[in-house]
Amino acid sequence: MTALQWIAYIAPNIDSNNSLEKKNAFISTATTQTSKTYFKNDSDTYNLAVAYYACHLLELSSQDGAMRGPLSSEKEGDLMRSYANSSGGDSCGNATQYYKEYKRLLESRIPNFYINGC
Repeated sequence: MTALQWIAYIAPNIDSNNSLEKKNAFISTATTQTSKTYFKNDSDTYNLAVAYYACHLLELSSQDGAMRGPLSSEKEGDLMRSYANSSGGDSCGNATQYYKEYKRLLESRIPNFYINGC
């Protein structure tokens, strides 16, 4: 699967809420920041890592720079959203669920992998 196909599979909300142009721009950025070296001949897992990182960047871009945690509740009538506190027990600050999966993939490929206390 391509990174674009992975995004549709792992993050349907991000896929439907962003234009193809924007998704491709973030995939391009994620590609430059994800080394193929660690994935050797496993292009599917490499593309999945790129997709997770692109989703992380897309999620952060949709927050308008706000430092908030993941969505903790949502109501439809009179629209209400609540977010978890990003400064709580998570040492990664504003890491999204997609970043955590990206990091998990890298940890499975790179011995002693560690990012800023995450």
